[in-house]
Amino acid sequence: MLESLHPDVRSAIEAFVRLPLDAENLAAVRATPYPPVPVFDAVEMRDHVIDETTGLQVQSYRPRGLGGRLPCVYYIHGGGYIRGTHAISSPRVYQWISSRPCVYVSVDYRLAPETPFPGPLEDCYAGLRWLHQHADELGVDNARIGVNGISAWRTGRRALASRPRPGRVQSRLPSS
Repeated sequence: MLESLHPDVRSAIEAFVRLPLDAENLAAVRATPYPPVPVFDAVEMRDHVIDETTGLQVQSYRPRGLGGRLPCVYYIHGGGYIRGTHAISSPRVYQWISSRPCVYVSVDYRLAPETPFPGPLEDCYAGLRWLHQHADELGVDNARIGVNGISAWRTGRRALASRPRPGRVQSRLPSS
């Protein structure tokens, strides 16, 4: 099946180590590098440390040259709560930002099993709080912040969005 794919796509897929996921090889699975992410001049990307104690970080992406307050997508990376980083969101965000001019903020939540539930959810909530508190600095319209996520966070985003938040933001997530 891989032979039918474009060579760039095939090499990216082959770069992943295919190991069974268990406690013995979790470190090896996490150490498998993700394909490199190209940088686009049309996007300003910044890293922000939001909690010095835990090292919690977010990455913000903003279309260059667009002033004023923009809507924002708070994006939670996938990885089944056990692997991944906010940086794996970059390819998706670069693709979206060209057709959906928004600010995107992605959180680098702590992973299980080192951080058991509800730790990752608390990290995501802390990132969302930080986003609301720094909306002016980021050029974000506080009334237009949406929450999105993939993998396990398709469900986790609902838990996050149902928590009370500062401002007048209401949860309006689609049912699917």
